[in-house]
Amino acid sequence: MTDTDWELLERQGAREVWAKVGQTSDGAKTVQYKGKEHVEMPGERSKVDEVKVFDTETEALAWLNAGVG
Repeated sequence: MTDTDWELLERQGAREVWAKVGQTSDGAKTVQYKGKEHVEMPGERSKVDEVKVFDTETEALAWLNAGVG
């Protein structure tokens, strides 16, 4: 699984929420969510510090917004 399979939903500061749409063998749509937290250096992102996996978009966005402030 590469980042090209994932679509950036939202970014706030050092955190990003990504989604990947897929399909089950019976044709049902599936969506996976992950959050990435970067260590930021002035003017650039140096590395991914943490990756979290979420079951729903609501959980992913709650995590994203919890890192603000």
